[in-house]
Amino acid sequence: MIVVSGENVADLLPAEAGLLRAALGGGPANTAVAAAVLGARVSFAARFGSDAFGQAFRARLSAAGVDLSHAADLDAPSALALTSIDASGAAEYDFWLAGAADFAATALPDVGPHDIRHVGSLGAYWPPGADVAERWAERGSGLVTLDVNLRPIVLEHQPDAVPRLERLVQRADVVKASDEDLRMAHPDAAPEDTARRWLAGGSRGRRHHRSRRRGDGRVADAARRDGSRPGVRAPRGGAALRRRRRGARVHEGRCLRSVGAGGRGLSRGRVNAAM
Repeated sequence: MIVVSGENVADLLPAEAGLLRAALGGGPANTAVAAAVLGARVSFAARFGSDAFGQAFRARLSAAGVDLSHAADLDAPSALALTSIDASGAAEYDFWLAGAADFAATALPDVGPHDIRHVGSLGAYWPPGADVAERWAERGSGLVTLDVNLRPIVLEHQPDAVPRLERLVQRADVVKASDEDLRMAHPDAAPEDTARRWLAGGSRGRRHHRSRRRGDGRVADAARRDGSRPGVRAPRGGAALRRRRRGARVHEGRCLRSVGAGGRGLSRGRVNAAM
């Protein structure tokens, strides 16, 4: 079984006549849904908020066949991201994260030696839940997968994010990171150098997967510890959803503004296949 930890996020997107429409997402939640739809046995140790979004997240995951026996319902709000599009087509996000149920310090389940534990995205860095996720990744002998998905807002608000990331990389068997993730984590090093260092470190026989852009779309470029690099092309399809990461701005309280906190040049089909 694949056991996923991390967040749900309600994305509020601009619609016609100045209205907003809600899209249910969050990297870990999307991973759980996609794996379940593909036929995998998946359990999501979600932390659901007490609002309408929490109910909608639960319904979405259940409809996809995701097991929620390890999920918790908490008296806290759901994580939100308000999206706006500027004149250049870049997406800007206002995040509401502080106090969200998704990052609470509830226990994560014990797993068997043949189960896979998945950690990543905001939930891997945002305490106190991130502390629980890190201890969870450390214990047991099963496989651990890590989706780095490092965001500017994390680096601005969580000063220990990069040291925590380095510890998670050492424990993980599979690490997925974009070139942009690698640059954000270590801006003074070439992405390839960071990837090689991650591959060489530790004693586990893990793989590091690095997604990068080529002329005709995104390619998942896998590197193994033995040096071999099989290329895996993401499937095509759908209208392009162009986003850019351009940094983050900080607000006091629960509203945190991040500019362009998404992948670039992704089509709907590629997003669905990658998440």
